[in-house]
Amino acid sequence: METATAKRNTSYQTFRDFLQEELIRRCRKNPSYSLRAFATSAGVNHALLSMVLNGKRKVTVNFILKTGTALGLSEVKLQKFIRIAQKQNARATEPSFEEQRRQQELSRLTLDQYQLISEWYHDAILELARIPDFDLSAPAIAQALGISTLEAKSAKERLERMGLVEIDPLDGTWKETSNNTTIAHLDLTSPALRAFQKRVLQLSMDSLEKVPKEHRDHTCITMAVRSSDLEEAKKRIKKFRRELLAFLQREEADDTEELALGTYDDVYNVHISFFPLTNLHKKERP
Repeated sequence: METATAKRNTSYQTFRDFLQEELIRRCRKNPSYSLRAFATSAGVNHALLSMVLNGKRKVTVNFILKTGTALGLSEVKLQKFIRIAQKQNARATEPSFEEQRRQQELSRLTLDQYQLISEWYHDAILELARIPDFDLSAPAIAQALGISTLEAKSAKERLERMGLVEIDPLDGTWKETSNNTTIAHLDLTSPALRAFQKRVLQLSMDSLEKVPKEHRDHTCITMAVRSSDLEEAKKRIKKFRRELLAFLQREEADDTEELALGTYDDVYNVHISFFPLTNLHKKERP
């Protein structure tokens, strides 16, 4: 009989994708969940599992059969993942040195990074640190963001371990070292980014019910477009995001402002969705 875990995971491209999203799901359910615990559930050594998740070891048929069975996958899903792995391994060639180095930079798939990318509140905590005199204790962060104290405590420790902040051991003050880089861009793993986007969309929906209209903006526009303009449209959206960020986080008043700028006093999220409502080009989309 197929387990609940297997039933939840039905749309993965590769077995590695399946493992990544299953790890993310378990970490979200239990912030203290470890890679060793996941390896135990999968019936493999944690070092081997880590290398597979990092793309440093091929996903073999034996590995899929052993771990997939332990995690409750059905025979149909196991055979599907095996066929995909066999095709990938058959196409695989030895990458160049530069390609290996690039892959190492882009494949930082440790447990901390799964959590860091997939959970929205890491970015929010970094921004809370910009608010003067904000109490950065775990209970205060939890109350401000509506998360558990355990999640807040784990997130603080994770940010420090990843070198995104330095915390003074004497007075507990923070020094951000991420150079205002959005955490979601620190890793390019699609499962983690999908999880992040899903959580942000859910937060946006929740705010429709919980936040007064004067403190939020939810608008949309539907239009017919030329498919040839899509790349330019995405470039303009990216430019708009950067310009809005530069405006909202400017440090000094310009000549048009009569009063000096105040200090930061809240944390917001801007989520722009641009997607097709039709399936007219379904065959062209990967």
